[in-house]
Amino acid sequence: MAEQEQQQTGFSLAEAFRNDFLIGTAVNKRTIVSQSDLLKEHYNSLTAENEMKFERLHPEEHRYTFEEADQIAGFARENGMSLRGHTLVWHNQTPGWVFEDGNAFSSRSTR
Repeated sequence: MAEQEQQQTGFSLAEAFRNDFLIGTAVNKRTIVSQSDLLKEHYNSLTAENEMKFERLHPEEHRYTFEEADQIAGFARENGMSLRGHTLVWHNQTPGWVFEDGNAFSSRSTR
């Protein structure tokens, strides 16, 4: 895939609609770097894709990982953007440990 040079248009969607609504997009830890200029020019609201979902934030009992979510939050803060987390609890992206009791029995199964 060839690198494409981004051109600033002098027209900003976020600026054009600032009195009406926010202009948002979903981002991840890669797009805030690779699409940084585009995001800064046209958007004033970000939604984290997977970095703020349960399986990423709390992958194991007693272990939390906020580093990737913090990168996105920092980018939004530094650029004066609103930030929304994506669905915190999602059936496909909830870690298995959540469904086990202290004896490693699945609360979804019958005993």
